[in-house]
Amino acid sequence: MLTMGAISVDRLLALLLGLRYRHVVTLKRVRALLLSFWIACTTMTLIMTKKFAILKMYGYALNSLCLLFSVCCYTKIVFALRHHQASIQDQVHQGRSNGETAQHMKQYRKTVSTAMCILLALVVCYLPYSIVLAIVTTNGSYPFLYAIWAFTPTLACLNLSLNPILYCWKIKEVRLETKNTIRQLLCFTS
Repeated sequence: MLTMGAISVDRLLALLLGLRYRHVVTLKRVRALLLSFWIACTTMTLIMTKKFAILKMYGYALNSLCLLFSVCCYTKIVFALRHHQASIQDQVHQGRSNGETAQHMKQYRKTVSTAMCILLALVVCYLPYSIVLAIVTTNGSYPFLYAIWAFTPTLACLNLSLNPILYCWKIKEVRLETKNTIRQLLCFTS
């Protein structure tokens, strides 16, 4: 969830900052962010060994915050892309089109589309878990809710299986490398 939140912020910054993006999003800052993610995850694991109830609340809050943040970022991206598309259409109608700008927008739109597809899969897989976790944490467990509670972690873990499929489907480079790897494995085993 932290990674999905970071990807959505990264895509929003790339759109809003334009040429300044490379000066704001530096390798040093990305490393610091990754380190903070690792510290947060390690902290959650250590807390889980001591107090599971605290972990549930911490995890629920963190998951919900990351999910909400991602949805807000992608909503802002969609509105910004629509506004930018309208301005490009105006330039085309006035005869001042820039083919390079249109190509960059096409590539950026494809990247955002891929990330939104992955976010949608994440929301579909994790939202039921988050809702049931919130209800169980605040109201306790009921027999019907317990049955749903038993199923939702499986749905959340399904996301791990869906991501490679989505990456292969939406990203040409990943698809080609996957095919090459499979060919090499088949040749190696023959």
